[in-house]
Amino acid sequence: MSFLLTLSPLQLGILIFFLRICDVSIGTLRMIAVVNGRIPLSVCLGFIEVFLWVFGVSQILPRIAEHPLIIVAYAGGFATGNAVGIAIEKRMALGMVVIRILTTNYGKDMHHSLANVGAEQITMFSGHNDTGVVTEVYMIAPRRKVAEITRAAQQIDANLFYTIEPLRQWSTRSSDRLPITTNWRNIFRYKYK
Repeated sequence: MSFLLTLSPLQLGILIFFLRICDVSIGTLRMIAVVNGRIPLSVCLGFIEVFLWVFGVSQILPRIAEHPLIIVAYAGGFATGNAVGIAIEKRMALGMVVIRILTTNYGKDMHHSLANVGAEQITMFSGHNDTGVVTEVYMIAPRRKVAEITRAAQQIDANLFYTIEPLRQWSTRSSDRLPITTNWRNIFRYKYK
């Protein structure tokens, strides 16, 4: 790491900025993994996050009094890392959600269409509201499929109402398949209950 001593304050500031983006982005993903109960993933991300943070702090402290630009780079990397972490998490779309759709006349059509785009355990209920009879279509789905499911539902009923909520825990049915571990990456996909 002696090459770091040869860096100019501007170069070190840029390095610290990008390290901090990586560190905070990983921290954001780690927190989401913790909330979703993904233990192995959160452990790995936590290790990388702290490693990058300690490396960044060890470089900033000796030069902090000489070059205030490094403080600005550190703070800017932190702020940018939050946005980058959230954007990455949205792209990854980890976890499952509950989707509830209220429709007036299209319950059966919606059931068949949504099953084809990845919705699971679709259940329909009949009810009444101010305008008359409605059907509630209740389902769970992977979060990454939400846009596709809502788009398919809106093609059937453009006036529907829907809500989406995160699903933290659910019971499994005896007919559900157990996870098959075929390679080391699957330990990060397994949902511990």
